[in-house]
Amino acid sequence: MNLIECVKMAVSSIKANKMRSLLTMLGIIIGISAVIIITTIGGSVKATMNNAFNSFGMNYFYGWFTPKEYTEDVYDKLEADDLPTLQMYYDLVEKYPDQFEISENEFYCDGKVLNQKNDYQNISLRCTTSGYFSMTNKKLAEGRFLTLRDDLEKKSVAVVSQSFAHKYCGNSSIINKPITIALQTGEEAIFYVVGVYEDNTTDVERSSSEKTNIYVPFQYLVDPKNCSSNYVTVVWNQDMGIKSAKENFTRFFENIYHSNEYWHVEVDEYDQEMLGTINIALNILTIAFSVIAAISLLVGGIGVMNIMLVSIVERTSEIGVRKALGAQNSSIRIQFVMEAIMICIIGSIIGILIGLGFSYLLGFVGSYVVTTVVPEYADVVDVTVKPSVIAIIISVLSSILIGVTFGFYPANRAAKMNPIDALRHE
Repeated sequence: MNLIECVKMAVSSIKANKMRSLLTMLGIIIGISAVIIITTIGGSVKATMNNAFNSFGMNYFYGWFTPKEYTEDVYDKLEADDLPTLQMYYDLVEKYPDQFEISENEFYCDGKVLNQKNDYQNISLRCTTSGYFSMTNKKLAEGRFLTLRDDLEKKSVAVVSQSFAHKYCGNSSIINKPITIALQTGEEAIFYVVGVYEDNTTDVERSSSEKTNIYVPFQYLVDPKNCSSNYVTVVWNQDMGIKSAKENFTRFFENIYHSNEYWHVEVDEYDQEMLGTINIALNILTIAFSVIAAISLLVGGIGVMNIMLVSIVERTSEIGVRKALGAQNSSIRIQFVMEAIMICIIGSIIGILIGLGFSYLLGFVGSYVVTTVVPEYADVVDVTVKPSVIAIIISVLSSILIGVTFGFYPANRAAKMNPIDALRHE
């Protein structure tokens, strides 16, 4: 008997006892669907969380000024010349212009801006580098953000909010128009607007007492040579890869600090490490719960063995006739093993479909809850349903293994029947 005939006989036997076969599959269906649901939930939570973190701009690390070796008196040996200046980071960006950006954002002072109707707006003037916009994932409404060239050439350009632009110019565009800021220092500064960012407000008639941020190039107001810091945020190009970014960053500052006995600048990836730790924890929980859910597959396997033993008893006469006609023991064994495998495969397919359907239903409910209950996070939290292809493949293979394992004993018992005794059975 060839394999195709075995499959046909197994399918016809399952059809002849539909209800019994379905009840036999129930353990497999529950076990497989539980594993699919749990792995999909774990993968979906991880994907949703990673998307949320990335929406905040997770392609950055900190350049951390720290001792090469921690000793009790190392901080007593710290001198002003040891500290890295912001100019060093500008040099890093100029050396690797396609790989790095600096993210710095410092408050300079408050001020006021008069519009064409002589109404003033309170503003907060902030010195900002180009990397700040990509790190904070600010969205551009019109024009462009500040660039490295704006910074290096100390251009008198600015990026303002939508609410500021509306109140200043009404429905006309503010791009390339000058604004005069009266600073608290008593000075006046003129900037040309090159971009407008979304400020997530529909209150375009906001009070003049409420401050709005205006961003200008960092070097326009601050000299990076005189600006030092223990750490600086460095944004890396995701197309270049984190490994290459860390290597180039480390090599750059090793060349600067190679002769410094006590201090250096290293990569600090606290946020990335935190995200990695959370992902590891989610993976462990997903695996643990999947193993628990998979225990029900053993129960399903026992159910398959039980029904196969019953089926063999019912079909004893059939087995005797086949043996009397010359069927070999191996053919009988393969027939009943294949029947057990088909029961498990059909059960696993139904379980996969139920698991996927329930997972997508949960994803739909999650998206609905986010958009209706916490709409302010709808742009950040994008509920992503991510079924595990590996879990689906393992589920199918496991069902086949269960069919072979729990179907072999009944099949072997049928194969060893004495044909004369089998023919006499009623």
